[in-house]
Amino acid sequence: MYNLLVPLFGINELSLNAVNFAVNFAERSSANPVFVRFTKDMTGKKMEDSDQLEPIDRKIKELTRNYLVEDNINDEQWLDLNEYELEIRRFVEKHDISEIVLSAPDNNDQLYPLFQNYVESLKQTTNCRIITVKGLTKRI
Repeated sequence: MYNLLVPLFGINELSLNAVNFAVNFAERSSANPVFVRFTKDMTGKKMEDSDQLEPIDRKIKELTRNYLVEDNINDEQWLDLNEYELEIRRFVEKHDISEIVLSAPDNNDQLYPLFQNYVESLKQTTNCRIITVKGLTKRI
């Protein structure tokens, strides 16, 4: 059995995509997902509560209920992506993580360049395989 880290940057479709992938992957393999829920997004902006996000939050909690989940990690002191990376590296060491699952924003999303930099940095600073997942394409 090996550990799979799944950082969740807020309650949103990207987090739900990562959770779905990790849970499905764990059910078919010997992976043990470790979920970390951050209260700020990758830009350092505090997440807003919204009734529209409640169904996504419920689904995430339902899917992760049988796994280790750490909530609200140092949310007031993180100002930029470097702080997230430090926390991710800490979890990698603490939980003997082999792989990290990240849900990628759409290529046209303004966060995509930041996401690419984040992935490259994690590749260089951890010994983990980085798995990026995309959401399902909406059909017209």
